[in-house]
Amino acid sequence: MKKTIAGALLVAVATVILCVCLTACSTNIVGSYKFYSMKGNEGGIEINYKVGDDILGIGKITEDFMTLTVNEDNTFAISAMGSETKGTWKEEGGKYILTIAGQDQEVSVSGNKLTMKQGENQITFKK
Repeated sequence: MKKTIAGALLVAVATVILCVCLTACSTNIVGSYKFYSMKGNEGGIEINYKVGDDILGIGKITEDFMTLTVNEDNTFAISAMGSETKGTWKEEGGKYILTIAGQDQEVSVSGNKLTMKQGENQITFKK
């Protein structure tokens, strides 16, 4: 009887661990993201900003400086400084691609962060 209870308990614990790992290890792009950081090079000027930094002419950057909402219906909206742009997204070969006005932009998702790169520049959002 004790072996049966111990065996059932072991199976239950293994099932919980497996479910937690599958949930934590899976990547899901859907959700609401807020600005986290921006870095790169524009015209020879090094850019490296994050939430809390001051930008001359703009002021202190908050996480609402730029937002990204990725919807389950394969649409998304990105807002920056009062302007919103909408597009579509798809998963292709394990990669996520956002499309705005016919232009594709590959993004990477790691944990709760989504990063867009273009040339030397990158913007990171956080869920």
